[in-house]
Amino acid sequence: MSITSALARWRPPRLLDVFRRGAGYVLPPPPGEFATVRGERLHYRVSGPEGAPPLLLVHGLLASTQEWEQVRPAFDSRYRVYAIDLPGHGYSDKRDGFSMELPDMAEVLAGFCETLGLGRVMLVGQSMGGAVSIVVASRHRQVVDRLVLVDPISYPFVMPLKGQIGVTPLLGRFVVRFAYNRTTLRDFMRNDVYFNKARCSEEEVDRFLAHLDMPGGRAAIHRAMQATANVGWLYDDIINVNLPTHIIWGQDDKLIPTKLAPRLHKDIRGSTLDVIPYCGHSPMTEKPDRFAKSVLRFFGEPR
Repeated sequence: MSITSALARWRPPRLLDVFRRGAGYVLPPPPGEFATVRGERLHYRVSGPEGAPPLLLVHGLLASTQEWEQVRPAFDSRYRVYAIDLPGHGYSDKRDGFSMELPDMAEVLAGFCETLGLGRVMLVGQSMGGAVSIVVASRHRQVVDRLVLVDPISYPFVMPLKGQIGVTPLLGRFVVRFAYNRTTLRDFMRNDVYFNKARCSEEEVDRFLAHLDMPGGRAAIHRAMQATANVGWLYDDIINVNLPTHIIWGQDDKLIPTKLAPRLHKDIRGSTLDVIPYCGHSPMTEKPDRFAKSVLRFFGEPR
């Protein structure tokens, strides 16, 4: 089951849910800084000592910089940590004029590294952010030192009918605009993202919804869903990755099948693979300590 198919598996919402999607939740001001890269205003957060090796964290579909907050402390003492909101997500621009295609997001991400003068970064990408990171590592290897892929979108697989509806131009747009409410997002997070439902907080659901409801947010997410539905072309970039790569996968990922992990491990020459048990699609929020140890071990740091 894919992200798009899981999100599209909604039940009819209650009327109040449609009109009061995020009642009672106030989105806080942007916690980070902004940079304009290739016409896109991007929000990012930075922490850790100046002059330390740069570490860039890239979230997945619907998410934001907040997804890395539980693992930041493990990295802050050793690295200059940058967490970015991709276009269409978090506090970054959600312009109708931006395609949300993965190669376009990769160009923006590589441009971000160049604009901020980061040099070669330790690049960590999860889910959709993993796919974007693959493209960056393949086409802009001058900005990447090491690569960590976390439950990444990587290979195509058969999508159920409801998932196919979710990415259609017209009906899918209607579904994203009107059916993605607090009830359906909570159901998606607890039943499809997490292995342990208790790890999903109400605050996390509210935050996802608040970003989705920002001007242009729902249209941008629909375009991103369409972009991730067809990734057959990504194979050429996968086999072109030629730098130290570590793959982390939740053993119980319901969104992107764990069975794809060995294939990716084989296709990226010299890569290492760590499958985390009792963990779903988001290891950095469900198993933060285990995730951080895996990353630091790959970087050659004491755990």
